[in-house]
Amino acid sequence: MTSRILVVDDEPYIVEEIIEALVAEVYDCEGVNNVDDALRLIREDSLIRLVITYLKTPGKSGLQLIQQVGETIPREVDFIVVSGHSPIGADPEDVQALAGYFLHKPLDINELMQAVKCIAERWAKSPDI
Repeated sequence: MTSRILVVDDEPYIVEEIIEALVAEVYDCEGVNNVDDALRLIREDSLIRLVITYLKTPGKSGLQLIQQVGETIPREVDFIVVSGHSPIGADPEDVQALAGYFLHKPLDINELMQAVKCIAERWAKSPDI
């Protein structure tokens, strides 16, 4: 089964840059600019298994996205969260426990690619996840 990656950020150029880097590494991905579109796509596309999201976005946050996916999607979806700071009342370790990976801004594309590679290797070992 082919897995897909969803990139979520309110800045289209950031989504495009991340997608460009992922496609160069032969990952299948798509991008959206808000949490509501991300939720819709995750519900509609069962191949989406990884979401890269920024913590702070207008409207719903990346943390809310993680929580809503956990409550409403009956399959495992991995998350990588990118932020310059942690959410109010939470520290990066708490976010990492929910998300799997917490990367700091400014985003180091090599660090992101390493996190994606680790997740993809886990998928390869356990394709039924």
